Amino acid sequence: MNSDKWNKYIRIDRIQNEGHGMNFKERVRDLDFISNFVKIQNTKILDVGCETGQIIKYLKDKFSCDVTGITERIYEVNPDIKLGDMHELPFENNIFDIVFIMHTLEHSIAPYIVLSEINRVLKKDGIIVCILPEEGCQSTSDHQHFSVMTFRQIFNLLHKTNFEPVLSLRKELKITYSEIRRDIITIWKKVNSINDWDIITTLVLGVCLSNDGTIRYTA
Repeated sequence: MNSDKWNKYIRIDRIQNEGHGMNFKERVRDLDFISNFVKIQNTKILDVGCETGQIIKYLKDKFSCDVTGITERIYEVNPDIKLGDMHELPFENNIFDIVFIMHTLEHSIAPYIVLSEINRVLKKDGIIVCILPEEGCQSTSDHQHFSVMTFRQIFNLLHKTNFEPVLSLRKELKITYSEIRRDIITIWKKVNSINDWDIITTLVLGVCLSNDGTIRYTA
């Protein structure tokens, strides 16, 4: 990773001093829900933005996966974690079945490059699972978030980088009585070529798949 280059744009030195912000319990809950739609068991997985590696251990223990993580900062020595830049993944072509990029793409200044790299390292028909805050919710004002998007924007970006849709969800998390955080959860498949379908301009999400009063997933 060329820290000098990226410091010109996003001050990696400052971000690293702020530590990680991963909510482990929330991500586990998302993974368990996503496992209803994506075959995770016994797959080869890349976790982009793995931070401390807690999710790597969880995936290996519960789903018997071969998991590798990549992060811009090593918090502790872990043979399953590599230091690297999501804009230039240090892996060969076509080696992963699934790539998780959870609450990480919004930190990129060049999301097209990141998604292109993910496509490169995925096997044929490989799956990308991307979670990021939806444009307009309170968390999008975070100074480390450079690429917050709407559903239409992330859909069109995935389409341009040779993915086709499998499933997309809106996750609504109740922070306080009056505050709700909205996340985009989108699952797409790698394809060799894309059809010339029209740019998505509207999206209707109306089927509630899960709601326990605190978190609601809508497709």
